[in-house]
Amino acid sequence: MVHKAIVRPNNSFKPNLLRYINNMAEEACHVVASATQVGLIQALGRMKQVIHKLIQHYATVTNGESALFREKLLQICEIHGVSESEFCDIYARRLGAAFAAGEIDADGAAFAADDLHSASDFSLDGLALEVFYALEYRESSPEDIRDLLNADTPGHAA
Repeated sequence: MVHKAIVRPNNSFKPNLLRYINNMAEEACHVVASATQVGLIQALGRMKQVIHKLIQHYATVTNGESALFREKLLQICEIHGVSESEFCDIYARRLGAAFAAGEIDADGAAFAADDLHSASDFSLDGLALEVFYALEYRESSPEDIRDLLNADTPGHAA
C-alpha cells in the first residue's frame, strides 16, 4: 500500500489587505503609498512608548535633569511622522492623564510641562497650551486636569 503525502498550501504569507502601493507605470518616479490604520496605530504605539518613558523620567527625576529638548522633540516628530503640534497635544494629554491618575506629582508634571513648552520653542497651542498653564503653576488639582482632558475629548458632553 502506497501513501501519498498531502502538501498543504503555505499560509504564512498574509498580506495586509488594507495597505496598498500604487506604482504609476507612466511616471516611474511617482509612487503613491498609503499607510494603513494598522500601521498608524503601530507608529502611534511606539510614539506613546517614547512619551511614557519621558513622563517616567519626570516622575522620578530628583536632580533637575531635563529629558525633552528641542532637538529630541523634532527627532521624535520626524521618526513618527507627526507634526510638532500633534506630538505636543498627544504628550500633553498623556502628561495630564498621568497627573490625574497620580502617576506623577505636581512638581514632576510642572517640570515636564515646562520642558515641553521650551522644546516646542514656546509655541504650544490648543490642548497642549491649556495643559501647560494648568500644570505650570501647580494650582490645578487632578480633578481639574481630568475635567480639562474630558472637555477636549471629541464626543464628550461638557
